[in-house]
Amino acid sequence: MDSDAEEVLLDIIDFCSELMFFARGRDTEREDIERMRYLAIERLIELISEALKQALEAEPALAQDIPNLNRVRGMRNRLAHEYDAIKSDIVWDAVETHVPILVSAVSDILQKRDAR
Repeated sequence: MDSDAEEVLLDIIDFCSELMFFARGRDTEREDIERMRYLAIERLIELISEALKQALEAEPALAQDIPNLNRVRGMRNRLAHEYDAIKSDIVWDAVETHVPILVSAVSDILQKRDAR
């Protein structure tokens, strides 16, 4: 594996871990805390998408092993360019449903590469 791609994949795991950490504490009943949590999650989604872009630039074949790649990219683009049309429930669903799948896929990629 390209060492640049490996570093970025490790970053993705870290970003996803942070994202899931923030999502676990949801619903503190304090709107200011929830707003900060949501903004942190949005930023981490952007970072994950950018890291995926860099990984694919370093090693394009990774695209076949990343589930929902276009959805991740699409979410980032909507957050960046259509922020006023985003429903927070969609973001929360992505965090709870799709981020663990991404973590599993990236972990599998890294494990397979380490086994070589």
